[in-house]
Amino acid sequence: MQRTDTRIHDPQQPTDEFSPQAMMGESAQSQPCLVQLSGVGTGRLFYLPTREGAIQIGRLETADLCLAYPEIAPEQARIFVEAGEMFLENLHRPQSLRVQGQPIVERHRLQHGDRLQVGPYLAFKYLRLKEDEIACQEQIYRSSSHDPLTQLANARHFQDLLEQEWSYAKRHKHPLSILCLDIDHFRQYNEMWGFSQGDRVLSQYSERLQQSLRREDTLARVGADGFAILLRGTPHEGALHVAERIRQTAKQLTIPTGSTPFCLTVSIGMLSTIPHPARLPLSLLQSAHEQLHHAQQQGGDQIAFEIPSLTALNAEIC
Repeated sequence: MQRTDTRIHDPQQPTDEFSPQAMMGESAQSQPCLVQLSGVGTGRLFYLPTREGAIQIGRLETADLCLAYPEIAPEQARIFVEAGEMFLENLHRPQSLRVQGQPIVERHRLQHGDRLQVGPYLAFKYLRLKEDEIACQEQIYRSSSHDPLTQLANARHFQDLLEQEWSYAKRHKHPLSILCLDIDHFRQYNEMWGFSQGDRVLSQYSERLQQSLRREDTLARVGADGFAILLRGTPHEGALHVAERIRQTAKQLTIPTGSTPFCLTVSIGMLSTIPHPARLPLSLLQSAHEQLHHAQQQGGDQIAFEIPSLTALNAEIC
């Protein structure tokens, strides 16, 4: 759910290879990290190896630290450990990688506090952090980018991810779909049963939503009872299938309401496209919201969408 194209492993779901425990070992005093200072994912921690090993940085999806920006080289750099020291090696032209403002021609021995600039916009800081400092940094990142109730991406973080995903899809001419959905008549439910019960429903439903999506899809809570979903590489037909599954999933959620039954339904607005240079990513989000309003005006519990014309799609591909 916290997918971003700065893809190294999520600190909230660390794997054995990239977890701080695996990196630090039992006797280590500090964990070498990169803290992202700009761009999508600002505030995130990326763990670096403490023993022999290396991580690759670049635009390729196979990179350990994937930075999906057109300004980043496919194989931009690597960070590796040699004789107990941490080194940064530049694999592209010198001006594309800087440390403390100075271009890196070949390699640089990293020191605590070094500021790295990758490409024209992305900045990182190299730090060696103790366990409590890591926990604090992760909490700061989570609180600024995720909804505290559902632990989903918040509206601001979703827009950041949309801009980066748009750039990726535009470069590779991949389809992109977005769904905006609201729970129908949820205000009435809150008024009848209270906000604490409403929060429980939102938490349960967000879990159901997450289970119905792929790992590479992005789910966010963007309003009191509103969610947005970004479907990577998904054309209109596939997005419509996902939307219908989500609509049916809502009805299957058991809502405790005492003697008065409450049937959970959702309205969904959907838009699919192949990004065009003349359009802005937020226009996709706005169009999906407009379709959501159409679904609500028709009584809810339905999906509204624009049917992409072949002429428009062919023009965008060209």
